[in-house]
Amino acid sequence: MARMFRVLRLILLSSFCASPVLAQETLPVYLVQIFDTVAKYSPPPWINSPESLGDSETFRNQVETVNGTNAFVLEYIPKGESFEDWSELYAIFGETPLLGDVQGYRDAHIQGYANACSEVHWQGSNTTPPNTELFIVYCPSYIDRPEVGEISTVVMMMKGETLVKNYYHKRVPAFEYTPGGEQIMIYMNEIMDALVGLDRLEMIAAPN
Repeated sequence: MARMFRVLRLILLSSFCASPVLAQETLPVYLVQIFDTVAKYSPPPWINSPESLGDSETFRNQVETVNGTNAFVLEYIPKGESFEDWSELYAIFGETPLLGDVQGYRDAHIQGYANACSEVHWQGSNTTPPNTELFIVYCPSYIDRPEVGEISTVVMMMKGETLVKNYYHKRVPAFEYTPGGEQIMIYMNEIMDALVGLDRLEMIAAPN
């Protein structure tokens, strides 16, 4: 997915007129089986050294949905925070069997923000491989918490009838959305670091 990330990075940089320095360190990877696939993905963005590997609270669940599909989620938040009121949330999610296309699931993800936010804006890569979406969602403020907004980076992959999502949500003070605006620029490095991590997602066939 490296080309996909490079193109989205160029879109962001041309939009923001900035060139942040990205860390080139080798990061560890996590593996988790999600139904008929194994997801290989990066640790949360706040995990940046071996000493910080335990600096997360986790929540794991697997359920049958009302639509008859099976859904799995493994969520991470910074250690000491709660899942009721977090500043950052990182997750790997899977659902199967699904018969739609990944673009439709991307649109549904964005619609969730449209329902919860005062307005919603997004940017995505236009060179993703088949059955893959990489995008950023901007929520300037929540409808029920107007003093708080969110920036979300997401990668989705579809393999057969299984959808896997890897995403990072960051809550921030409410902001005015202007591409290249000062209120967005202060989070640019974090956005780029999150994209670097999400770009490492892979779906590997699960062992029989």
